Amino acid sequence: MINIKHKLKKINLLFLVKAGFGSAAAILLAESLGLMYSPSAGIITLLTIQNTKKETIFIAAKRIIAFVLAIMVGLAIFNLMGYTSIAFGAFVLIFVGLCIALGLGDGISMNAVLMTHFLIEKHMKFSLILNEVFLLLIGMGLGILINMLMPRYKDRIRREQLAFEEEMKHLLRGLAKALRSKDACLLQDNTQANTKDEVRVKEQVSAKEQVSAKELVSAKEEESAKEEVSVKEEVSVKELVSTKEQVRVKEQVNEKEEVSTNELVYDKEEASTKDNEFSMQLMQEVSGQVYDISADLEHLNTRLAELLKKAYEDAGNTLLTNTKYLVSYLEMRKLQIDVLQSIHSHIQRIPVILRQSMPIADFMEHTANSFHELNNVEELLKELGELSGNYKYETLPSTRVEFEYRAILFQIMKEMEYFLHIKQNFVIEVESKGMITYWKE
Repeated sequence: MINIKHKLKKINLLFLVKAGFGSAAAILLAESLGLMYSPSAGIITLLTIQNTKKETIFIAAKRIIAFVLAIMVGLAIFNLMGYTSIAFGAFVLIFVGLCIALGLGDGISMNAVLMTHFLIEKHMKFSLILNEVFLLLIGMGLGILINMLMPRYKDRIRREQLAFEEEMKHLLRGLAKALRSKDACLLQDNTQANTKDEVRVKEQVSAKEQVSAKELVSAKEEESAKEEVSVKEEVSVKELVSTKEQVRVKEQVNEKEEVSTNELVYDKEEASTKDNEFSMQLMQEVSGQVYDISADLEHLNTRLAELLKKAYEDAGNTLLTNTKYLVSYLEMRKLQIDVLQSIHSHIQRIPVILRQSMPIADFMEHTANSFHELNNVEELLKELGELSGNYKYETLPSTRVEFEYRAILFQIMKEMEYFLHIKQNFVIEVESKGMITYWKE
């Protein structure tokens, strides 16, 4: 039931009305002129009406040429072999072969029907030939005239185009969210920092050790130590503290030392607790925002195919004005969707959140916010170049896994660059071919 409704929606009611009205009018006009085989005029009208104005005129011109060819072949065959079935078969053999060779296939069926009139009448006198000419002119003339009433859908296509662009923006934002939304967080080792950073970390750890030791020795214990120890034979505070207290002090110092170290340095093998909390928080922020990108890509491809079909039809119904812009524009977007499909595949190959992923995701969102038909993408390409340059100063990956994931990120950046170059090349084409007037409109 659903398929039937879907097929019914595809029926062009305007085409049916034009075909029915035109065929009836052609037959009535042929009868009013006293032409023989007047129903043939209605059939010619039906065959003449096409989906677009340009297509109608183009096919009509080919059928006129094919008609002249049919008359010449018919005169030669029928005068030589007579008006028999065998003669008509020979005519079809030669006529169809010539039409196929000359690219006049659209005129075969209609002219073959007209030639049967000569076979029925058993002659090809001038009056009968003139009768066929009038049938042809009436049928094709009405068909062309009626098809000139074909409405244009420029405004409707324009609205659908704008809606399509909004969906592309949504897809770009979705890809950015997908790059941020992963089941795990790979926190890169920062121990490869420069020597100054390492010294600063050690100094901070040593300072915290000293503070911790001083805090753990009570003032009372220090006074007792000072009373028992002479000025000349000073004994360290640690020797006067009981063994049990020394153990307790060392344990507390060790604990604080470990805490201080973990706060300042990433472990080479696993992320710290604070970083894990950051990862969980990040995943919570994007949870519920990730949608089915594959479904959106499929929907965009379907919608773009429909838009292209309407754009080609609209171009075919415009005889004088330049209609290449809209078709070229949609073809450009088609190439960009293919690039987004490739980016989606790359993102699926990265199962973790990387620190280097965030700037790329931010750039995708910025591209979505800047996404517009009139954007020449020069600023976006400049920004992407700066982003790529910043990555050159990143520390090298410490593990093979991290290297592979960052290589995929690099490929995503190259795909985004190609995505922008597609638009840039389109802008150059628009300016070179003088289609800039569409933007001004």
